[in-house]
Amino acid sequence: MKKLTGVWLDHSKAKMIEISDGSAEITTVQSPYKRRIRIPGEGSNATRFGKTYFSNVEFKTNQKKQNDIDSYYKDLEKRLKGFDSILLFGPTRAKAELSNYLSENKHFSSKKITIKNADKMTENQMIEFVRNHFSK
Repeated sequence: MKKLTGVWLDHSKAKMIEISDGSAEITTVQSPYKRRIRIPGEGSNATRFGKTYFSNVEFKTNQKKQNDIDSYYKDLEKRLKGFDSILLFGPTRAKAELSNYLSENKHFSSKKITIKNADKMTENQMIEFVRNHFSK
């Protein structure tokens, strides 16, 4: 029997819905990525050390973001290895980014990965969305 899963995701969390024998199990995976980390004493246009200009602040911020998202996708990749058919859905471009990340791995070359757009949903709506997709 094929193992089926749907993953609703954005950059902050993923909800994995595993469908088996008419039942559904939901697992939540949190991302280490935070959109904006506020440091006490830091203003909108200055560092916490004053109005000093740091040329590599933007580069470091971007690198931190990329490392957090890569570790998030790596965690999802480990969790998805055992599934034959995967549905990626959600409101952001994270689903396409994860699909591209998985396509670089040889373990996912024989697996069917589908991407669909979806808005924010309750867990029951996610389960129905995944069931409807795999029943077709």
